[in-house]
Amino acid sequence: MNRNQFGVLAYDARTGLPDPYMALAARYCYKFTVSSYPTGGTFNDKVDYIEM
Repeated sequence: MNRNQFGVLAYDARTGLPDPYMALAARYCYKFTVSSYPTGGTFNDKVDYIEM
């Protein structure tokens, strides 16, 4: 199967709370150590799953 991917959503899975996510466009590099997290800090070591 060959289909174009236009990016992904990277989620932090949390129980009983909305899952914060970050939209990542295709063809770019991202540094999770500097990508801001909604409740403070960064997304570094917080991504649990991605959705394509």
